Amino acid sequence: MSKKLNPAKSGVDFQQVIRPDPHTCRHVVINNSVELNILFGGRKIPMAPSIKWNDAWESVPIEYADEIATRIKDDLQPSHPLRQIDFFPVAKLWRKLKYLLEDESDPAGLWLLDMHKKKRIKGKTCYWFKRMDSQKELDEILRDDLQRWIHYMKDAGAWNE
Repeated sequence: MSKKLNPAKSGVDFQQVIRPDPHTCRHVVINNSVELNILFGGRKIPMAPSIKWNDAWESVPIEYADEIATRIKDDLQPSHPLRQIDFFPVAKLWRKLKYLLEDESDPAGLWLLDMHKKKRIKGKTCYWFKRMDSQKELDEILRDDLQRWIHYMKDAGAWNE
């Protein structure tokens, strides 16, 4: 619903789209802290780190996202912890099976899944995954992947593949 905030009460004078479902708060545009207090009663709303796109990472086209999510779930081991999460693929590393997955039930949930690495959990081997809790952590991973991509592309013939 669209709601005009009362400037006398909030000091804010602009149109704002408000989604009442707290699980979709990542889609609410918050323009200042006054509005945050009005919309959410002063609660701290966790926000997922934002992706700073580079040449190594590509966004997943929305029309293929469900198909890719199904394929990822089919490829995950039966005991993999990400099977319990309802996720949406947001980005994919160029020529690798490495994905950024958005948790649909948690507004701050962003997961990194690397199907080229493995780790052991409770005595079982599964694809490597990690929850991205901070912007700094995500930026570091994106930067490292970009550096590997640049190094690969400098090799002779990489552009012709």
